[in-house]
Amino acid sequence: MAPAKQAKLTDQLRHVKKDRLLTTQEDDETKLYAMLQSFKIIMQSDLKEVTNEIKKEMAEMGERTNSLEACSDKICHAQNKLAESIASHTDECKLLKRKLADLEDRSRWSNVRFRGVLESILKDQLSGFLVTLCRSLVPELAEPDWLMDQTHRLPKPQRVGSELLRDVIAHFQFYKSKEALLKVTRNIPTLPEP
Repeated sequence: MAPAKQAKLTDQLRHVKKDRLLTTQEDDETKLYAMLQSFKIIMQSDLKEVTNEIKKEMAEMGERTNSLEACSDKICHAQNKLAESIASHTDECKLLKRKLADLEDRSRWSNVRFRGVLESILKDQLSGFLVTLCRSLVPELAEPDWLMDQTHRLPKPQRVGSELLRDVIAHFQFYKSKEALLKVTRNIPTLPEP
């Protein structure tokens, strides 16, 4: 073929290839754009779905957190009440202990300790012996004023010999009887025999 024709034909071929290449590129770009658009739609729907799930879980978590906070408030309030109650009971217990100690001390106020009472006087005779002794010391008090609730001997200390007499404790029913007896005996150096 002639070089001019060949050049013309080559030029035409180049032009056709160029047109085909441009058309193919345009088709590829359109296809790629369509694919990107569908990918975008899929991603948006997936993201929307995930976002909705996260929102739902966050709302549930918020409700659980609120209920836990309400529960912890109740527990904290109950704990504070319990601490106040314990403090109040502790104070009451201390007060009751003081009152009990005072009551025990007061119950001993009417006690009198007698020393030198012979061991030959038996337990069931102690009360009568002590009433006779007290009436001889304070004759102005009547018989009923010398009532005693209880009389008993104290145990002998182990370190002390057997010749020492055990003390006798008597609990007078009337405090005035005890006071009258103590008032008289303070001025007497030795007690008389009943």
